[in-house]
Amino acid sequence: MKKILNVIILLLSALIITGCTAEYKITVGKNISEDLTIKADTKDEYETLIKNQNDYPINKYYNDKNLEAYVMGYQNKVSYYDFEPNDSNLTLNYKSNFSLSKAKTSNIVNKCFENYEIIESKDELYISAGEEFQCLKNGLDVAKIILITDYEIIYSNADSKSSNELTWYINSNNYKNKSLKVNLYKKVVDDSKNNNKKPTTNPSDNKDDNIKEPENNKKETNYPMILAYILLGILVLIGITLILFQKKSNNNRI
Repeated sequence: MKKILNVIILLLSALIITGCTAEYKITVGKNISEDLTIKADTKDEYETLIKNQNDYPINKYYNDKNLEAYVMGYQNKVSYYDFEPNDSNLTLNYKSNFSLSKAKTSNIVNKCFENYEIIESKDELYISAGEEFQCLKNGLDVAKIILITDYEIIYSNADSKSSNELTWYINSNNYKNKSLKVNLYKKVVDDSKNNNKKPTTNPSDNKDDNIKEPENNKKETNYPMILAYILLGILVLIGITLILFQKKSNNNRI
């Protein structure tokens, strides 16, 4: 049984590494998602990869105890990567999501990297993987690893950085001493709640201010101006009355 299990592991490794190039994206936040794309060199190689995938699909969790070595194809009680082939581009795509507690059990990462670990504290998240990229041993020419995160990047040994992306380039010349190290500062939920309490100079940004604004307008009503208009109206009426009375008196004298 051990021999058969080793054969299956070799087939799984071949599925990951036979293609000419591979791009592996890992998105890090409260959860971790993986997105692996493998591009074959030729149509024949692509068809071989598809056959291997159908015979031995990549299971999601490393050393899954539910996986039976003698059984080909998809098995009950075993979780697999979401798989999508693209005949026109000769690519195979694998996707999956992990909670932080389960991310260490990623099958693809553990097959390609040694010593994969994720260490989480209250404020920080540390991710590291191996000193040798195993998946370049049997023919993969180039691999690009992209880490995407909204967290603050405290430290990384990435080859390049752009905004919230870190990228490592792995080839036949550097795979033996290539490691991945990232230290992230996590966004704390309490901080976002405190930010909501910050004062604002724009009343429309604060619902409480908008509710109180009509009441404030009532208190600031210009009563002296209203009283002046009333007095002016009374004076006009008195003036008209006096004019009419004067005309009536003149008529009586005639």
